[in-house]
Amino acid sequence: MKNLKKLLLCGLVIFTLTGCMAKQQETVKIDKDKNVTFKISISMDDEMLNNILKIVNANPETDISDESKWEYLTSVADRYENWNKEKIDKDGYKGYVLTYNTKVHLDDLLMADEVNARYVFLSNPDISGSTLFKKDGDKYNSVMSVAPPDEYKSYIDGDISKYLDMKFSIILPNKPISSNADEVSKDGKTLTWKITENKNIDLSFKVEKANIIVYIITILSFVA
Repeated sequence: MKNLKKLLLCGLVIFTLTGCMAKQQETVKIDKDKNVTFKISISMDDEMLNNILKIVNANPETDISDESKWEYLTSVADRYENWNKEKIDKDGYKGYVLTYNTKVHLDDLLMADEVNARYVFLSNPDISGSTLFKKDGDKYNSVMSVAPPDEYKSYIDGDISKYLDMKFSIILPNKPISSNADEVSKDGKTLTWKITENKNIDLSFKVEKANIIVYIITILSFVA
């Protein structure tokens, strides 16, 4: 958070005077065994990085090297101590893909039945304690909301989507019962929300295991 707050030094000046852009993709993947994988992609274009580092260095005339840009991005990624880190440098954006390296089970993310508040899901180095779903029989219902980081919301005057392309996705092992997703993949299993303000993530689903009998019949039909 300390390093991300350096971005605040740019404040309104960067975002109103230039075409700076940041991208953030947060993904929660649930497999058929109810194992949950968390992944976050954070990247910025060169213009944003140039302006951030010029203001951090208090010298607008400074030539910013790629080495300095990566030092800054690495300092942001290093907040995520229990995450695997992979550099990305593509289409004019530099950053990191972060994957939580601790095994998490879907039933470890359940909110107590008596709690009626939504859990605000944020980019958090520590996933433990997250309560994203409630269980009703064999059905899971999401009880979370997602919002852009306060650092962006507080310092951008106007449409945040002009400067921050943020998406939140949930990947399921099978199609959901219902959702309020903004985008749904062709197979119906990947649900994506465009985050420009605090948004409720409404989703109901079951984790259905493959029918072994159907699987065997399918295999035998090919053998025959």
